[in-house]
Amino acid sequence: MSNPQQPMTLADDGNPFASEKDANEFLKLKEFDPKIFKVFKQGGGFCIFNTAILPAGLVKTLTENKKTTAAKSPTTPKMKYFHVKFQQKSTENDDNCVSLSVNGDVIIMQRDTDVILPESYLEAADHATRKHFE
Repeated sequence: MSNPQQPMTLADDGNPFASEKDANEFLKLKEFDPKIFKVFKQGGGFCIFNTAILPAGLVKTLTENKKTTAAKSPTTPKMKYFHVKFQQKSTENDDNCVSLSVNGDVIIMQRDTDVILPESYLEAADHATRKHFE
């Protein structure tokens, strides 16, 4: 799925790219700006992230993870991905974006927009509750 407005781009089959080389070739093919779009290891493969719309802290985390995962063995289990759309704001107090965190890794998504979400984040969303105080 290649939409440059999304924070994360996957291969056309909806899964991460099999190799960093494949992801970089996709970047060149789609003519994405290499200063903005970066390839990071994510979910048993490689994904392209739009660093212009990601929070600076998340970009820093992805960069640090890229350095530490280079030394690890590549035996990461294959992860499932799902197309998800979070509902629009139901009250004025709701945030414009939905943020989910799994083991310290945070993903921030726009509401009412189709996004591709790893299975672990979908499970976190299924179990999430948010308390509102009035």
